[in-house]
Amino acid sequence: MPTPWAFIESETYNRLNNLASTSIATADAAYRTIPKTDTQVGDEAFPKTAIREAIVDVILEVISFICSTEGDPRRAQYRLTASVAHGGLLPSGMGPYGAVSFGNRPMVPRAASIVAQRAANPNSMYSVGVYFFAIDGDTFYATQSPCTVEYFNYERPADTYTELDALFDSVTDYAPIPDEFAVNVADGAAGRLAMKAGSFIEAAQAYLNAYYQALASKGLKVTRPDFPAMPAA
Repeated sequence: MPTPWAFIESETYNRLNNLASTSIATADAAYRTIPKTDTQVGDEAFPKTAIREAIVDVILEVISFICSTEGDPRRAQYRLTASVAHGGLLPSGMGPYGAVSFGNRPMVPRAASIVAQRAANPNSMYSVGVYFFAIDGDTFYATQSPCTVEYFNYERPADTYTELDALFDSVTDYAPIPDEFAVNVADGAAGRLAMKAGSFIEAAQAYLNAYYQALASKGLKVTRPDFPAMPAA
């Protein structure tokens, strides 16, 4: 079952020790409150909107890692297709392209020079139809046209602050990732926020290490940024 955005938000607050409270009971009440308001924020270094933006950013990063991991069955959740003609531009996406077909016939990858030669001479010595394609940058080449190209992508779910808040307003609004990654997203968001705060570098590195290591352990092709050097004692 997918995880609501609001649950990931509460987990991120908890990791940052950002729940406004005067007791265990009030901390628990702040954790459970959905949607959260400024009343539940316990540290001005971590405002509500910044936390929500960080969660969205990390979820998009997780999706990009899934889409970049060829052969991962979780990729199918973000599968899209486009009809692309010979010489046309490919749609932008996350990670490598998938299968290419012409009707029900799979296309076979070949060097761009071979495909271009075949496409330019369909009725000469190359009289036998072939099903070749090539990708050069963002340009598509094929001996049959147009083809159906499989690609993987997920657009940013919120472009305004109103749309951002709407994601976290209900327990029926679900994050677009497999449930197994929800806890990891909270680690990644907390790490990013702690890093930006500047005075929580050690905690930031701990959370980011946990985040990237967990994704790698779950089979994803992970590219992680270099951490800044630890400040001198």
